[in-house]
Amino acid sequence: MATKDTAEKAATTTGDENRNYELMVLVQPELRESEAKKKLKELEDFIESLGGKISMKDELGKLETAYDIKGFDRALYVVYQLQFPGEALSELNQHLRIDKDIIRFLIISTPEGYEYVRYEEEAPSIMDEEEEKPKAKKAAPKASASAPKDQKDKDEGKEPSKEEVDKKLDDILG
Repeated sequence: MATKDTAEKAATTTGDENRNYELMVLVQPELRESEAKKKLKELEDFIESLGGKISMKDELGKLETAYDIKGFDRALYVVYQLQFPGEALSELNQHLRIDKDIIRFLIISTPEGYEYVRYEEEAPSIMDEEEEKPKAKKAAPKASASAPKDQKDKDEGKEPSKEEVDKKLDDILG
């Protein structure tokens, strides 16, 4: 039989406390800037009305999506760090699903001590990596090609036939 003390202890540890979350929302790109700001303000007010606290907001801007989402190939990306009561999470999920201007969202639980790295702080390192990639692509054909230079020029831009590929593979494999 549960005592009053254990019932109170269970109530305080099963959802009355705020947990750390990270929320990313993708807002449809056709909204004017003022409409998008209003939409984000409404979301922030809703989070606070549920007992949540926003500790960080990072607007990444309008970026291209990896694939079309609800017919859009771009979206306004916004990331929030929240302290939020666990029991109100389903209400937040429902609100985000219903909102037609939020085309995608993701909420993850973050561990204690987690620190978000802002997009502008991380962006230069991403750009450095992208600049290195084309150099690697240029070096790869030189190392693998053994045909004379004038033969390379003739073959460039032309896809080899199946027979040519088979012959080259036979030569390589012996």
